[in-house]
Amino acid sequence: GLGQGFDTANATAALRLSTQGDNVSVGAVTSVNLNGQVKLWQGGQVVVTWPVAVGPGRAFGAESSAGGGQSSAVGVQLLDSAGHLIVQAGSVP
Repeated sequence: GLGQGFDTANATAALRLSTQGDNVSVGAVTSVNLNGQVKLWQGGQVVVTWPVAVGPGRAFGAESSAGGGQSSAVGVQLLDSAGHLIVQAGSVP
């Protein structure tokens, strides 16, 4: 499949989401210390949730083979420890 990349950012965080073949690559950086989670969405459902502790100089990066090539509807969210959305990219319902 063709690789797709989504980049989104706000004052607090930036996300990277790319697909290549069956793999999905996710990255997150923040300007503040944050404990929370990164959720990978595909086809309208969460397929992977990673706990994260990120901050200046402590980026998060992960890859998943959760059927990345089977659907173009992939998205990623960064949430804080209370479950509040910080930033999202791609296809999230």
